[in-house]
Amino acid sequence: MKKLTAFAVGGAIALSGTPAFAQTIDESEVIGTGDAQVTLITHTTAPVQPGFDSWVLLDWMDDITDATQFQVRADGGEGVEVGYPGNTIDHSSLYWNDSLEPGEVDYTALNIRVDPSIVEPILLDVTLTYVSASGPVTVESVVVVPVLGDVATGGLTYEEGSLGAIGEGEAEWVGQELAAETDVSGVEIKVVDDAGFAVSYPFAAGMTQPSSGPNLEAGAADVARVKFDADGMEAGTYDVTLEVDYFVGSENRTDEVTRQITVGDEAPTTTTAAPTTTAAPTTTAAPSTTQAPSTTVAAPTEVFAGTSAAAWNLDPRGKDKAKKKGKFEVGIPELDQWTIYTNQPAGTPSGNPGLISGAKSSNGSGKYDIDGGETSAETGSIVLPDSDSITLSLSYYFSYLSNSSSSDYLKITVIGESGETVILNERGAASNRNAVWTSLTADLSAYAGQEITIWVQAADKSGESLVEVGVADISITG
Repeated sequence: MKKLTAFAVGGAIALSGTPAFAQTIDESEVIGTGDAQVTLITHTTAPVQPGFDSWVLLDWMDDITDATQFQVRADGGEGVEVGYPGNTIDHSSLYWNDSLEPGEVDYTALNIRVDPSIVEPILLDVTLTYVSASGPVTVESVVVVPVLGDVATGGLTYEEGSLGAIGEGEAEWVGQELAAETDVSGVEIKVVDDAGFAVSYPFAAGMTQPSSGPNLEAGAADVARVKFDADGMEAGTYDVTLEVDYFVGSENRTDEVTRQITVGDEAPTTTTAAPTTTAAPTTTAAPSTTQAPSTTVAAPTEVFAGTSAAAWNLDPRGKDKAKKKGKFEVGIPELDQWTIYTNQPAGTPSGNPGLISGAKSSNGSGKYDIDGGETSAETGSIVLPDSDSITLSLSYYFSYLSNSSSSDYLKITVIGESGETVILNERGAASNRNAVWTSLTADLSAYAGQEITIWVQAADKSGESLVEVGVADISITG
């Protein structure tokens, strides 16, 4: 994959203010047998919040020849904890892989947690090791990490009190309502004290998320579902504790919420259906669809939904160039994140399968994103009724990182006997866009009585930038 590009002003950095930090950061010191060729671009990181986990990024540039086996470790001294991405554990490597080619720029990520007593900038000792053409190289550098003086406001708020009641020996999906005071991302919720209940999450995952996805905008409210099984539990009211992990900007926050569940006489006599949201699996069979033969739409009932492989013809024109691992497939997307960015959400809004560009999680590596060109899919023929009002609705996400450009795209076209209509045409950009399920509706009344197909195209044409796409919950009513 193509490395991220960045621009920076070289040279030393002089800090002013507190005397202890009014000094010039020296050039990096090189140790080892090889020739130094990698330059640290970042000398001052984004600020961190005392008492919270924060991800900071360090940009590196290769000047001469290939640098391989790239590993970064850091030490902030007393009161500073340094962590690394989960896929490397004891060090941080580059975003795309563990090597740089001449002229390329990529970054490493460090998780910094500063003791609440620290209010001044910290000097982070950074050690880079890599292998050059002439041998192993160690580069020792110092990076300034600013520390915010005031605790950031905002975050999540939670409904208090009871989660509901469950009959003795029964199992129910219950919901925790939450609201965002400011923009939050990467919301994950786990039960850390189950009080003896057997707990399960949507899609047999190890956590749950809000129904609309892991990211909430300021002012948004949502619900996250968890299934509690009261088998073997005695009648009574129990306290359960939820752990909510999320980001406010680059701050990683963790809240604990204690709620109550009643088992026994106060429980409802009817069984609650499993939630049909992003965070909960559906308990009903997916609507039946037809592949190539026509599907007749009976107004006003929804009869088409792209929830099975039979609903889609993949690479219908036989011209797709995208690499196999990132091509469209029908499935449930697995959560994929890199530091504070969500490349792919966990599940779909309904819990039914969707059309996904590589449904497996890459764990931030980009292994299953779209690469090398276009991937496409098209429904079989759908016969619309001769109705005055026909509506197509769907959910989609289009995510990319800052190495994207307007050459990358997601396009959805309705093709009928009288012509075709592009109902969505979005382009990439040189910025970071999280994967968030978004609703889309289109009026298909102009195609009443006709046979149509829905054609979805997505592409990475920016030299293999990171691009992920999902289309789900397609329905037509008329």
